[in-house]
Amino acid sequence: MSRLGASSRLAAAIALWVGVVATPAWAAGPPPAGETTTTATTPTATTDEPTTTATTTATAAPTTVTDEPTGTPAGEPTSTTVTGQPTAEEPTHPTGSGVPFDLRVTAAFERPAYRADEDITVRATVTNNGTGVAEGVQVSARGDFSSDYWPEFGYQGVRLDAGASASGTLVGRVTTVADSLSLVVSTRASGGEDANPADDAVTITVPITVVRGGMTGRVYRDTDLDGVSDPGEDASGVEVTAAGGSPFREYRTTTTSQGRFSFEDLPLGAYSVRTQPDDDWFYPYTQVDVGEAASPELVVRGIQWLERVVAASVSFDRQTYRPGETAVLTISLTNSGATRSGIAASWSTEGGTPHLDLGELRDWRPGATLPTGETRVFTVPVPIDGGMADTGYLRVHLTFSSPLLFSGSFSRSAVLRVPGARAPRVVGLLAKQRGAQGGPLIGDPVPNTVVYLRDQVGGAVLVRATTDAAGRFEFTDVPVGLHDFGVVGPWRLLTGREFAVRASDTPDLVRHVVLVAPGPDQPDPGQPGPVPPAPEPPATGPRPGEPDALAATGADVLWSLVAGLLTLAAGAGAVFAARRRLT
Repeated sequence: MSRLGASSRLAAAIALWVGVVATPAWAAGPPPAGETTTTATTPTATTDEPTTTATTTATAAPTTVTDEPTGTPAGEPTSTTVTGQPTAEEPTHPTGSGVPFDLRVTAAFERPAYRADEDITVRATVTNNGTGVAEGVQVSARGDFSSDYWPEFGYQGVRLDAGASASGTLVGRVTTVADSLSLVVSTRASGGEDANPADDAVTITVPITVVRGGMTGRVYRDTDLDGVSDPGEDASGVEVTAAGGSPFREYRTTTTSQGRFSFEDLPLGAYSVRTQPDDDWFYPYTQVDVGEAASPELVVRGIQWLERVVAASVSFDRQTYRPGETAVLTISLTNSGATRSGIAASWSTEGGTPHLDLGELRDWRPGATLPTGETRVFTVPVPIDGGMADTGYLRVHLTFSSPLLFSGSFSRSAVLRVPGARAPRVVGLLAKQRGAQGGPLIGDPVPNTVVYLRDQVGGAVLVRATTDAAGRFEFTDVPVGLHDFGVVGPWRLLTGREFAVRASDTPDLVRHVVLVAPGPDQPDPGQPGPVPPAPEPPATGPRPGEPDALAATGADVLWSLVAGLLTLAAGAGAVFAARRRLT
């Protein structure tokens, strides 16, 4: 037997022995505590042939092939090495539900004492004294405090490994009038159970000093709008509210017969002072800071609501028009109070989109001026186009205001008709209202119920129908324009009372939804009857400033009447003369 063959057989025997010894060790895992491990190294033969070095671990019990236990569960694959050095990664902290974490919180105020009008800072530290990982760790504070947001912990919380800590700050103000502030600062994790919840919360207290001040003031009603409190303008018995301070509170008082008020013993800070308005007078808000110095003196000026002193009317010169004509919108303003300047109006339309030039009223800088006791009239041309023929009407809304005085606003509107077109079919749904929050919602349909449209001007019933089992109704051959919707039976209309019909409406796309609720029984107005024709507009509409067509023909009518009377007198004279001749 050659030396090469002997060496090969020796290497094979050693490899086989290593496999037999190592196999139960892989399956068995790390040796139990208390057992010892030894490392045996086969010496290298001094030959010209390749040599093999093997590292093995021999124990009295099942053994392992690594120098240190890896903590790999039985039955899972492991890695081995022939260098004698461990290769497993450093173990991480377990996060399983069975591994406990132990959170402990400490907290303290940044300063030993505070004033009520100062920002207060709280610092807290959370430490994980357990062996497991705590996920989503958050901190909260309960008490009379304006904030509970800790930026360092955020809304999702932080992760704390075993032995780790995290700190955060809370900044806010006290929200109650007291000589101290107590906060319960606590911590929690998003999952798992704390091994020792007794140290998850701590109560801290700090002294609070409430520094106080006051304010005084006077309320007057500026009847002549001169910006000065004159004799007789004192506003007595008016409620005044001061809201603010630190901590925030609302305080109320009532003016004396001289219009004076005062607030004493107020916590320092910024206040909004408002005077309760009434039906005739408006009082603007006032901002004031109450400090440790002298009390501020306020003067509150009351101004009459614009609608109380300015009467407005809006109308068209005619009721009906044809496309291509120009309507005249007349605006009349009468001032019963002191002279007012800067009066303006904004406008919007329904049923058409004409452009309106309101002249002086279009901009409050400078706006229109209304002298005391005077009436001013403004005329606005309104072109009538084909779009209004489709809708059958035009409604103009005007909102009047006096921004220089901040004395409120009010609205007026006027409607004209453009009759002639008709809608072949108009469909809709009659249903109950479901829910009241967030606007009307369509509820159960109302079947087998008579509905109708009534002419807004003359009051005649135009069309009627009966809803089907699904609450749907259909009108046919309906005049365009604005109509009044009616329902027969114990119902009260909630929406859809004013019913607009357009000639271009497509029944498949446009649906009118009318919502009702139980209410008093509504009578049946009967079948549709003949509708009085709308007043026929003249062939050419009057120009702005010209008299109405009927007024313009007044002289012709008078001369026709005189001529008729003369003819009648002549006829009577002829008959009388003939009788005398016969006699």
